[in-house]
Amino acid sequence: MWSSTQSQESRPSNEENLREKELCSESANYVTEKWVYCLDVEHNHNFFANSTLVHNCQDLNPLQLSLTLMLAGLTGRILAVGDPRQAIMGFAGADNQSYNNIVRLTGATELPLSICYRCPLQHIALVKSIFPYIPIEAAPDAIEGIIHKIESKDIEKLVKHGDIIICRKTAPLVSLCIRLISQGVKATVKGRDVGDFLKKELDQIAKLPGYSFKFFNDAVDQYRQIKLQQYLNLDNEDELKQRLADRLEAIATIYQSQTQATSIESLKYYIDELFSDDNSPVTLSTIHKFKGGEGERIFVHKAGDMPMVWRNQRDWQLEQEQNLLYVALTRSKSELFIVGECDWYKPPSGFASDAPNVANAALTQSTQCAFPSLREAAPTERYANAQRLVERTATDSLTTDKQISTSTATQPENDDYFSLCRKAREELDKELTPIFKNANSRAKFIKTVIDDDIDLRILESSGKIKYTSSENKKAVYTAIENYWEKYFDAEDEDENEKHDDSSSLWPSFDDVDF
Repeated sequence: MWSSTQSQESRPSNEENLREKELCSESANYVTEKWVYCLDVEHNHNFFANSTLVHNCQDLNPLQLSLTLMLAGLTGRILAVGDPRQAIMGFAGADNQSYNNIVRLTGATELPLSICYRCPLQHIALVKSIFPYIPIEAAPDAIEGIIHKIESKDIEKLVKHGDIIICRKTAPLVSLCIRLISQGVKATVKGRDVGDFLKKELDQIAKLPGYSFKFFNDAVDQYRQIKLQQYLNLDNEDELKQRLADRLEAIATIYQSQTQATSIESLKYYIDELFSDDNSPVTLSTIHKFKGGEGERIFVHKAGDMPMVWRNQRDWQLEQEQNLLYVALTRSKSELFIVGECDWYKPPSGFASDAPNVANAALTQSTQCAFPSLREAAPTERYANAQRLVERTATDSLTTDKQISTSTATQPENDDYFSLCRKAREELDKELTPIFKNANSRAKFIKTVIDDDIDLRILESSGKIKYTSSENKKAVYTAIENYWEKYFDAEDEDENEKHDDSSSLWPSFDDVDF
């Protein structure tokens, strides 16, 4: 929203308007559509804003960004506030690069707001462990805070007035909300529009040929099969399937809870009671819906659902799934409850009193590597083996450079084999240093691909490693190849024969598409 404060005399001339159209057209040339520059305001005048404030600028779609540039005119100022790591609205058409495009198109000066005045020290420590490349710091007067690790069945015992429960999906919230209500807890799911979407699904089910509420479950199954056929062979087939499953599970939960219902209208009436835009004594919300919200005590329900992965998932989609986890972990002002098993957090030995021990943490900023769950990856034996290896690796503490050199130093100094192996490892560490600037992250990566012998291509195919540039990818492959060459040179003839098959796991540059 914007308002004009220009007088009649200060409005731009027709010549200035034409020049402004040309400028805006040039600045928005990355959009394939043709925009019509005409704002229908009072008396049909085209107004320009002296200043334009854009909130949550990371979630603008191309049309909104173009409109923002047009509103600013030749002399207007734009103040855009946003966090690229909170870009989560790509599914609704938002541009994942909106923040960067604003900086690029306007030559903006970036003023970092890296101090978090909401989250306690422990919560910030957890976030930084998972996302070391995000510039976020706790406020100087931040409290210590608490992180709890609980099971789903414990929520009813622990929840109290004012608590917020957030989740990646809708169906688990619906099920939990009904459970809470049955125990006398006043609770609602945030977002009437979310409920309206479920009601639209019910209307579509009711339109099926031969529909009868008496056979509601059969109708839902028929509707599911029809939708699955529509999604067949689409690029985002798996993503659409997951969304459909979430919605239909929510509908099934509502149907099962309303044994007295005699029609779809009865279910729609209950949905109106279940979903609300207002806060209730206990509010349940999807993470998308709760972005920008906060609470003293936050429950992250079904923590293992983040980050979600699916077949043919694009890089920007995986990034936004990781952003959702970041958003979820930065909502609490005091206590954070992590509900259920997940790959990205393991409670420390001292429970919440010690700094969190985070498994599957992102490895480094320069390559943006992470080990999210393989739970929804292709269920092949190769991926299953990789999952077991990754999970085993994740539970170990990070190996430091000092620990690596110490372990190899215990070998006889006069043994040529160990000497060459130690030298190869040291040179590998040196080659990876420009890419993995953090020593712990670098050591973790070396342990994963060398000690545990996990093929890089498995990690790439399953979305567990991501490169920021083809140069970084090439440099990683080069370093790994160089290491194995030196390692095999250190082996005797029998050992070389023994490792012939293993060496084929590492592709030459001719096999890799850079």
